[in-house]
Amino acid sequence: MNVLKEYYPLYTEDYFIADLWGGRAGARSYAMSQRALYNLLHKENSRAFFLRQTHATIYTSCWQDLKDRIDEYEKQHGISLNGIISYSDNKSGENYAENLLNGNTLGTKGFKVSSGNQTASLKSLAGATDLYIEEYDEVEKEDFNKLLLSLRKKGAVLQILRAFNPPEKDHHVWGDYKLTKVSNDVLVEIVLKHTNKSREEVEQIVKLNNKPYYLAVPKRKNHLSLQNTFINNYENLNETAIEQYEKFLEDDFHYFCTTILGLIPDKGGHSVYNDYDDIENHSDRVVQPNDVLHIGMDFNVTNMSAIIHVHEGDSDYAVAELTGIFDTFSMCEKIKELYGGHSIVIYPDASGQNRKTSGKSDFDIIRQYKYLIRTGVSNPAVRDRVNEVNTAFRERKYYVNRFTCPVYSESLKKQKYKNGEPDKKEGYDHTNDAGGYYITKKGKTIKINSGGARTR
Repeated sequence: MNVLKEYYPLYTEDYFIADLWGGRAGARSYAMSQRALYNLLHKENSRAFFLRQTHATIYTSCWQDLKDRIDEYEKQHGISLNGIISYSDNKSGENYAENLLNGNTLGTKGFKVSSGNQTASLKSLAGATDLYIEEYDEVEKEDFNKLLLSLRKKGAVLQILRAFNPPEKDHHVWGDYKLTKVSNDVLVEIVLKHTNKSREEVEQIVKLNNKPYYLAVPKRKNHLSLQNTFINNYENLNETAIEQYEKFLEDDFHYFCTTILGLIPDKGGHSVYNDYDDIENHSDRVVQPNDVLHIGMDFNVTNMSAIIHVHEGDSDYAVAELTGIFDTFSMCEKIKELYGGHSIVIYPDASGQNRKTSGKSDFDIIRQYKYLIRTGVSNPAVRDRVNEVNTAFRERKYYVNRFTCPVYSESLKKQKYKNGEPDKKEGYDHTNDAGGYYITKKGKTIKINSGGARTR
């Protein structure tokens, strides 16, 4: 096997727990599945399991990785493992592999059942010797403690591998570690290892940063910590990926530090809108008579969102919200009911010019109500929109009334990055997208008037 030297300790050191963590593209999943195959082939009396928070995600991650490692092993050694390793290929249920020569086994298990929050039975893990837990930061502390209590095979040499993206410093993951704050001088040195920029350029970027980061050292001797980044896996990455990481350094330094470098963040963690502070960016501003209302709008069937803004001086204020609206007709009716006496400009998702509701596009419906539409042919890139909204928050030019916009305020705090992109599964994206459409489109894009004609 071609093992990255950074992961040699998995094969040479004695440990009870080994954590594989750090920045994006650090080859953690690869190293874990590689170790799993090695144990299946060579370890004495191994009874192993892949685990994730929910079992439904294991097939496309851990199990597919294992199959890939088997293919690589066969090509590298010029042999076939057919007749040595037998494994199932169940896309929707648990999977099982067995070494037909030495009796070693490898199965799959979830901490939660796929259908919801009900805890899965861990009784079958009682005799386990090797556990490989992916996305450990998503595993609840109570579930992991129950797992430890279920491991009770006498005489077994137990080893647990945990792979994760570093969560914020208050997460239970770090209960096994001693954290130390990263000084600006140390941060400069870390960044310089991951960029071709000059020391002067990096020092200037770090100087402008106002967020703290932390490093971690295990508290116990039998706890192995392997922190890696894309630099450790550089030879296996394409130039486009590396160039994108460099771009993150320039565009979003906090994202670069937490996601690319794998440093431990403080408050906000991997939040998409990490510059939003519900105290510093709060305003008591509400809708007042004669206000021109600027409404960012996100289209979703049965769950539309709109964030109502006013503009004063050089600042923007989110003063009200409409959430959970059924469709575009209902949204326009609600706006008419609540704000019929105001001049209204809509800043919608650009896809609304194509979406159809009862034979009409969403834009057609908005025009029926004589609202001015301001948008472009397409939406700005997600990264650009997020950066612009964060910049407005950071420069105190964008404020949210957290009392009249409770869903929006909470969503800004809770939406996280998932696999390098803003997570959409938790539902926090709807209001955030709506607010972002206004911030990124106001005053600088094509207007579409009530009759549908475009004007500059």
